[in-house]
Amino acid sequence: MHCLVALLIKQTQGLSDQLEPEQISNYSTRNLREQKFKAVGYNTIEAEDWEVATSGEEMSKLESLLLDKNRKMEHEVTQLKVKLSEKTSLLEAAEAKISELTANVNEQQRLIQKLEDDILKGYNSKDRRAILFDDWDVSESVATEPSDLVMRLLSFIIFMEQNPDQRHVSSDQDQSSMLKVICNQRDRFRVRLRETEEEIRHLKEKIGLLTGELERTKADNVKLYGKIRYVQDYNQEKVVSRGSKKYAEDVESGFSSDVESKYKKIYEDDINPFAAFSKKERDQRYKELGLRDKITLSSGRFVLGNKMSALSYLSNGPEESLLGDKTLNLPHAQ
Repeated sequence: MHCLVALLIKQTQGLSDQLEPEQISNYSTRNLREQKFKAVGYNTIEAEDWEVATSGEEMSKLESLLLDKNRKMEHEVTQLKVKLSEKTSLLEAAEAKISELTANVNEQQRLIQKLEDDILKGYNSKDRRAILFDDWDVSESVATEPSDLVMRLLSFIIFMEQNPDQRHVSSDQDQSSMLKVICNQRDRFRVRLRETEEEIRHLKEKIGLLTGELERTKADNVKLYGKIRYVQDYNQEKVVSRGSKKYAEDVESGFSSDVESKYKKIYEDDINPFAAFSKKERDQRYKELGLRDKITLSSGRFVLGNKMSALSYLSNGPEESLLGDKTLNLPHAQ
């Protein structure tokens, strides 16, 4: 028995002696690879160089690869610095160009203002204004519509080209300067006209949206009126069944108002098929009328709809009603 135990202990020691060098070797290999991973980081070195470095057991190859990586990064940094300096120089040139253009714009605006003042001073006499600025006046340009201003400017330029004798006696430079000022003002009014048209378009879209929302709100109010009317009828029947008729009348009269009467009419027209049919027929007949008949009908409705006009018409009998520059004979009141 002791011999068997000694034999097992001896075999165990032999196996441990065999495994210990392998464990040490594996540990050293793993430690070396871990150090390489920590040194390289996210591995920007080429794959082939990395395989060569990991296949050997010396750190000299890894150090050379790290040095190569460092040199490449320094080269990239140098290139980026050169590009940054080029971009900086381009930015400075652009800023200088902007400053130059801004100065030119300011100078042009100053010259335009000076020319406009000179034109106003030169054409300040009543005779010249009566001849040249009868249809176009600079002082009234703010209060005039942009489209009218554009038309007046164009007519003024055509008048100047067709009537050279009526021009102001000055040098060719003054005439060209005046024409430039007029053209610049025409361009400004064109820009204002486009802005106004765009604003009108936005307002029309907004009006359309608001109109649709108003129609939807009106339909919702009619539906709510129908529900309120149903509740009122239910409460009235409930109160009348208890024998308090006077209280039911008070409840019904307490909800009466102008708003209720308005939606009551709309509600009854919606649920009344005869009213809808009658309105459709009236609209169809009105569309079939001629222009004179439409004018006569509209005038009669206006006169009879106005209280003072109706009383005057009924008191004076048949008379002639003037609408603008036209005379319209209205029929007798039956």
